[in-house]
Amino acid sequence: MALKDLQTNLKSLRYNKDTIGGGNSGEPYVTTSIDTSPGNTGGTDFTLRANTLARVGDDIERLNKLFNSNKGQLFRNKQNLLSRTGVKTQASGVINEGKYISKSTLLQAGANPFGIHLNKQGLNPFRDTSPDQARSSNIFDKVVNFATPSGLPVYTSIVTNTQSTQDNRLVNLKEDKVANNFSINRPQGTLSNLLGDSLGNILKGINPLKNNIEDVTSRLFGNTKGISPFKGEMLRYSGGPGSALGVGQTVIKRYSDTTSYNTPGFRLNHFLLTGDQISDKSSSKNITEVSDFRREFGADQTLVNLLPIPFTNNFLPLGKKNILSNSPDYSRPENRIEQRVNLGDPGRRNKNVSSYSTGLGEPLDKINALPLYKGENVNIDLSTTDLVKFRIGVIDNKNPKQKTYIHFRAFIDNFSDNYSAEWNAEKYMGRGENFYRYQGFDRTINLDWTVAAQSKEEIMIQYKKLNFLASSLAPDYIDDKYMAGNLVTLTLGGWCYEQEGFIRSLNLSVPQESPWEINIDDNGNVGNLREVPHIVKVTGFTFTPIHNFAPKVQTLNFGEKKVEYGKERYISLRNKKGDAYGEVAEGPKKTTPIDPPPPLKKEPTFVIEGDFDSWTNDMFSVQTPINESSTQTTQGLNQI
Repeated sequence: MALKDLQTNLKSLRYNKDTIGGGNSGEPYVTTSIDTSPGNTGGTDFTLRANTLARVGDDIERLNKLFNSNKGQLFRNKQNLLSRTGVKTQASGVINEGKYISKSTLLQAGANPFGIHLNKQGLNPFRDTSPDQARSSNIFDKVVNFATPSGLPVYTSIVTNTQSTQDNRLVNLKEDKVANNFSINRPQGTLSNLLGDSLGNILKGINPLKNNIEDVTSRLFGNTKGISPFKGEMLRYSGGPGSALGVGQTVIKRYSDTTSYNTPGFRLNHFLLTGDQISDKSSSKNITEVSDFRREFGADQTLVNLLPIPFTNNFLPLGKKNILSNSPDYSRPENRIEQRVNLGDPGRRNKNVSSYSTGLGEPLDKINALPLYKGENVNIDLSTTDLVKFRIGVIDNKNPKQKTYIHFRAFIDNFSDNYSAEWNAEKYMGRGENFYRYQGFDRTINLDWTVAAQSKEEIMIQYKKLNFLASSLAPDYIDDKYMAGNLVTLTLGGWCYEQEGFIRSLNLSVPQESPWEINIDDNGNVGNLREVPHIVKVTGFTFTPIHNFAPKVQTLNFGEKKVEYGKERYISLRNKKGDAYGEVAEGPKKTTPIDPPPPLKKEPTFVIEGDFDSWTNDMFSVQTPINESSTQTTQGLNQI
């Protein structure tokens, strides 16, 4: 018989003997005759696509036969193993992500045409998982949303707005692992790792090896938070990613033991706020007064015993300690950075922002708002104090003793001090190498900084100062009509102090992130400002110093105890009090040993050392000796 004579009506194919050994799997579970006519959209499913309901019925029948087969049983087991290896949350029951039942998939197959989405995991596929379900008082909602230990974890039903703090895992972790000195630290045994929660808790009371079993309350019907009883762990629960196919436990270890602060040895080198101390703190929403946390550290009796001189509520003593250094009392407004360096506080609560036209009534940043002024020296009566003083003085060509001072807030973006030596190469007949002849020396300083207005009152003053600085690169014409350049002095902290020189170049640019002033008042009319950026970057500032000494290698005179430095001080290290070259002895200073000092013949006084160049009037307190009649006197220290 030729192949062309073989024929089939496609109805005589057999579906059996398709498994190993000649058995029948029963697949395909649903068959359809090829004589079936196309669907009719006018039938029982006229609102849906043709034959939709018939095909949904086939899907349900096919899935039902699958779940009743060996393959279906293996599929169900696999889904439950995957659920058990999921992360266990506070809402989890026996199986971490809920038990899988095939009825949920069958119901979902029937609900697909109607856009309904049911829960795959859990015994209740209809349970609502939205936050509102836990607060609903509807009887129908409460019946439909019944919960079971094997159900889908619904975190919003566990953590509610009215939840007790004792039911919150984060609060429990804080109390068990941070606030208290948790002392349980038993060895973790193989039996504990294998048994898990349910069987482990059952055997805990009868097994003589109960110390080898995890000591936790039942997480089946109460404690599902999974907080580990072991000192070196945070969480421990059955199953999870750390288990093998759901057998075993997942352990999240703690990085460090934060409860060990309650020992003198630890407090000698560190200090931590306990959980109770954190809880006792007042919220910043309810209190505006700044508290100095260093004073609270001083109140700790363990730390007090380590210091030779006791603390008081008002100041720190003079004494060696390795936790916090002495510093101004930051509970006093004049010592905080916003007032101490005239920075202002844009985020303060008591400012009036009801009218943009009126503004705040005064500038926030006093240095930004400081206008140009003229004098022989810096005006100490003005608000010029900054963390790092930064100013440029333009020397008057007609009266060189006078300068026009420009103060900028020290937002320094880039600074470099460049030194160069010029050596000319020469060649001699018969020699292959170069010989060098020294020809000269040069120095340039490059500086970039940012000018940013924090309030309306600062904007126009900011641009007037930038305009005058830019104009200093243009010529000046003296009375005889001769063109003259402009010399300036540069002060930048202790690096340059009233350093004479001239500006070679500078660039003004606007960063992309800068907002622009649109110059309208409260009614949308033209205001009294101009349309300019709030932020300007000054870049490419090149300054050539003119030294008051002949540039040469510095003269050094080596004595027995210190070095005397010559006047070739390229880095000035100077302020009003003088320069540091002649004031600082070489070598480290001696420090006070930690052992208590011998008894004092008189009551101690307290001294705060440092460079007072950055301090202003009414900023600094000098303490009188400790006694009941102690008073504070104020010594003003002015920056120039």
